[in-house]
Amino acid sequence: MDDFLWLQSRYLTLQSGTTGLSFDALSRFSEPLWVFYGLEKSAVLDELEYTEDLDLMDTAVSIMESARLFWAYFRTPKEKKAETLGILEDRMLGEMPEPEDQEDFRELVEKMEAGFKRFSKTAIQQAEENSGYKTQTFQQVIEALEADQPTPATTEIFLADDDDVMTQSPDVLARFAAPLLEKIDPSDPDAFDESFSKAADYWEYARSPESEKPRILMVLKRKYAKRPEELALIENEAQMMSEQFVRMFSAK
Repeated sequence: MDDFLWLQSRYLTLQSGTTGLSFDALSRFSEPLWVFYGLEKSAVLDELEYTEDLDLMDTAVSIMESARLFWAYFRTPKEKKAETLGILEDRMLGEMPEPEDQEDFRELVEKMEAGFKRFSKTAIQQAEENSGYKTQTFQQVIEALEADQPTPATTEIFLADDDDVMTQSPDVLARFAAPLLEKIDPSDPDAFDESFSKAADYWEYARSPESEKPRILMVLKRKYAKRPEELALIENEAQMMSEQFVRMFSAK
């Protein structure tokens, strides 16, 4: 696994919620970290959905993993907080940090704590329960993020080969692809082929478990978005085709 894929697997571990915190809550909670480092979160994360930039992925992983650890720290029992904070500081600053760095870290802790307190008890509970996974302790989060192998189901970026999907009835697939085919010029063979290719991938997306959907959607965006402004189009199409799948098979 090369450096980018290794970092991507760590990012997808967070995105899939397997550490026991929904990615939506984690993303909102991470805001003070992005501001602290003078970065625009939306610009970095949107770019990662479109390009394979090692430096950007490294930045995103560092910030989001730090945010996940801060959340775990604030959920740590009072009697263990001093020890946990020391581990967090060592992780973020390394050995023998400069006094200025330690001062910056204390300032960051205050900002992150203020952000955490903006989550109500109900919001915290929902953020953890909505992940679909058991919430992890601070130490468990570190172990999950540092594991040699990413969490199963986020290890590989995979979309089924067209042959796998084409074993289905051609008529069924044609009906499934109808919303895409309605948008194209029927006399354009390239557009026709691409629509069926998309349909095959959206078929797999629609059938995938909810925990798998974020990583598959990322792959779809990289595969089909030719410009950054097309990212939202692919996401909307994926949702539309998921609804098409439900309409076709929910009564069966």
